[in-house]
Amino acid sequence: MFGEFSTVEADVLRAVNEGRASAGEIKKPPKAARDEAITKLAARGLIVQTKEGRKVLLALTPDGSAAAASLPAKARKAAAPRRSQDAALVELCTLIEDRFARLEAKIDRLALRSDGAVAAVSPAPLSPAILAAVRDLDARHRFGGVVPIPALRTALREQGLSATDAEVSDALVALERDFVIDLLIAQSPATLPDRAAGIERPGRGLAYYVAPRSP
Repeated sequence: MFGEFSTVEADVLRAVNEGRASAGEIKKPPKAARDEAITKLAARGLIVQTKEGRKVLLALTPDGSAAAASLPAKARKAAAPRRSQDAALVELCTLIEDRFARLEAKIDRLALRSDGAVAAVSPAPLSPAILAAVRDLDARHRFGGVVPIPALRTALREQGLSATDAEVSDALVALERDFVIDLLIAQSPATLPDRAAGIERPGRGLAYYVAPRSP
């Protein structure tokens, strides 16, 4: 209770005093309790009700205004303290630094793996090993200067060179670009049993043979 008024009556007096001129504008308390409070306040001469169509308009009498002014201020819930912008910025920077630290650690691990993989291929350059294997295969099998790439890949593996097929392909393409070898295109690639061992050249076809150029 607030003095001589119930909580609902006090809420209605405050609402009308704040300018809510119709009963429908007073959302709290619930309608039944609100209407009962309006009726009691009107009976006490504190509120005047008038009808405008379906709308019930409310106004305070001079006594009603005095009663509303005498009511204690309604307690408000304390708002949760908002974090300052600086605190939010510090938290964001900390999160970014943590992410960067994790990325750097991951890059370091990948670099170590990459270094190990490069060392495992061969301490010697790949191109000389390829050229030597091509000459050896041509001499042993009498390929006539045109060595199949699948045979070259097999020979390199048998020599213990642990380069991947992609690395061998890149080295062959680089040698052709340097005019050291020619990569010859297969005429009927669909008939080749080991087509995957060749090198697909966009716009040219399937490179399937290596032909060393004369010095």
